Amino acid sequence: MYKFRALETSMAFALCLVVTVGPSAALAQGTPDIPPPPAPTAPAAEEKVPAKETESGSSETPAAPESSATLAPPPAESVIPSSPGSTSASVEAPTTSQVELPAASAPKKSARTASSQSGAAGLIGILSADGGTVGTFRLGFGLDMFGGSNVFTSSDELTKVGATLSVASSPIEHLELWFNTKAQSTTSNLTNPNLLQAQGDFSLGAKGYVEVAPMVDLAAAAQVSLLSGIGGSNFDSAVFRLSGIASFDLSKTEAKAPVKIHVNAGAIFDGSDNLTDSELSQPERFALGINAYNRAALGFAIEAPVKYITPFLEYSLEIPWDYFATPGIVLTSVDNHSVSANALRAAQDATEVVESTGFARAAIPRTMPQTLTPGLRVTAVPNLALDLGVAIGLTPEQAPGVPSVLPYTVFMQASYAIDPFATAAAPPGPPVTIPVIIPEVKVVEAPKKLGYFMGQVTNVEGGKPLKDVIVTTDRSSPVASAKDGRFMSHEIEPGPVKVSVQKEGFKPQTIDLTVVAGQTVEAAVKLEPAIERGRLSGKVVDADGQPLSGVQIQVFGKQNTKLTTDRDGLYQTLLEVGDYRLIVSDIELYKTGASVSVKKGPSTLNFTLLRTESSPVVKVRKQKLSMKKKIEFEEGSADLSTEAKAHLDYVVDALHNNVAKKIRVESHVDNANDEADNVRVTRARAENIANYLVSKGVADDRVSWEGVGSKRPRVPNLTARGRKRNRRIEFHIVE
Repeated sequence: MYKFRALETSMAFALCLVVTVGPSAALAQGTPDIPPPPAPTAPAAEEKVPAKETESGSSETPAAPESSATLAPPPAESVIPSSPGSTSASVEAPTTSQVELPAASAPKKSARTASSQSGAAGLIGILSADGGTVGTFRLGFGLDMFGGSNVFTSSDELTKVGATLSVASSPIEHLELWFNTKAQSTTSNLTNPNLLQAQGDFSLGAKGYVEVAPMVDLAAAAQVSLLSGIGGSNFDSAVFRLSGIASFDLSKTEAKAPVKIHVNAGAIFDGSDNLTDSELSQPERFALGINAYNRAALGFAIEAPVKYITPFLEYSLEIPWDYFATPGIVLTSVDNHSVSANALRAAQDATEVVESTGFARAAIPRTMPQTLTPGLRVTAVPNLALDLGVAIGLTPEQAPGVPSVLPYTVFMQASYAIDPFATAAAPPGPPVTIPVIIPEVKVVEAPKKLGYFMGQVTNVEGGKPLKDVIVTTDRSSPVASAKDGRFMSHEIEPGPVKVSVQKEGFKPQTIDLTVVAGQTVEAAVKLEPAIERGRLSGKVVDADGQPLSGVQIQVFGKQNTKLTTDRDGLYQTLLEVGDYRLIVSDIELYKTGASVSVKKGPSTLNFTLLRTESSPVVKVRKQKLSMKKKIEFEEGSADLSTEAKAHLDYVVDALHNNVAKKIRVESHVDNANDEADNVRVTRARAENIANYLVSKGVADDRVSWEGVGSKRPRVPNLTARGRKRNRRIEFHIVE
């Protein structure tokens, strides 16, 4: 029969709640996001503190401060030197004043150490090579849960809830001690009874740790777990765990990366199999925490401690070194829950195993317990750390006597640090008063030996004066320019001076001047606009090449502006570097336009306007643009002919006169060629037409295109005349 677990689950959980909700104490551990305030420096111990008269007429002397500093009076007739143009001061008779200093407060401790599942400092299952603040305690409470099926067989149902309560402390430097107690309740349809409880297990552990380099900490830890039902001093069923730990803090390197890495390696000497002489199935072993083999344990974790939160990732692996598996042989029965560890241990080879159990033993690589645990630690509240993680099982097979790995386990932990020996901060007492000798100063007028500088700030482009320009120096207060761009400095000492001139939208400029005593130095400053600009110019003529004056040019882009040609048909403007559209119009001429990219420096763009005809070439109807002239292409290609471009200029005029309308260019052909070629050619033709319209200043969001191929003929493709009619371009109004 089983010699284990006598307590009830309710008692274990009640104990966890009682201890966790204990009284809080002074701040001992928290997050690095709330640094302790610096302690102020106290006054001198040697100074004589004047007696304070009490209500009864007697006097009492306050206690002297702890730190020391001495104040000595200056010479009776010392003179404070002054610069030219300023006033000088001489000491007449010293007087005594008093200065009040606030009482110093003790610094507060702060750390980011939290408990692992065992209670030792670390994450969930991986330990770190450090400990808590000396003299503090950590209370930890954790839950782990699972619910699912197909764990041991194809038809099993399993639920598990576990709770852990831990207490850890660092009594001295480089040493951490901890204690934990566990309770687990498991329900499975493969066990009899279905509900099995493992309660009352407790563990004791110790860890020694030391910093061997600025970013490297090393530790050695030992833990013994005493399972309930042992009684007395019988340690045959105890579980001993030895670990070597290395932690690397990359935030202490030159890169200052917020990353910490922990590596654990050790051994687990598991005597839990001595708890019972009965033959147990694997689900029973899992529920009661009984294993048959000693194991090597490896672990790795990486965490990124940032403000208030710490995401982390853990990986753990256990290798049962005395589990003599046959390489390459896997389980052949899904009912592996019915096999006992003792039966497998008695088998000497695979043949005996198969004969005695009905199936072969799993190979070691498929049964080694492995988990990968992503998680998150929240440290926004001082002293409190909250962990949430999901341990994902990576072990494909379950083997009798080897610790079982669930498909997943959800972990929730809370760790709270307290300092039971800390005293509450005393309320601030009365300030400490000390005598301070302050000289009386008599103002004496000194001779003026100063100078000035003045000037005017203009725009380098056009020479226009600039107002509200800020002029500063390294030796006087700033001044600003007036409407005419002129400025004048304050009085300033003679000598070299750096003058900084700044205005929003212009590049700052620094000039060197030399101020002469009794004189005013002149300075002319020209500021260059900070925005890069280009000069766009050109000429507008008619079809005969004659210049056109008074033509309106609208510019759209980063700057919207309007221009008018002069009597020679010329125009020019300064524009910020970028892409623009131009629309050129005159009452008796067809409108045209262009799309241009203005670069730094000069750009030239000329236009030729055509006289309007008595009968319009393009008519704007409700659903489409209709035109008298046909758009032709270069033979055997999709390139626009010179005549086609001239005809499209009429479409450009119609679109500039109806700026609210959008069109879709459709290209059609007959069925003389393969349809795939038809679609390709019509797409290219429609796109070339759309690009030409955009190049003439039509906004690209007003023009779309489609290559139809021969799918929508106007008439049947039975005759040469019919096929010619089907080769066409259509302009449909879509909005």
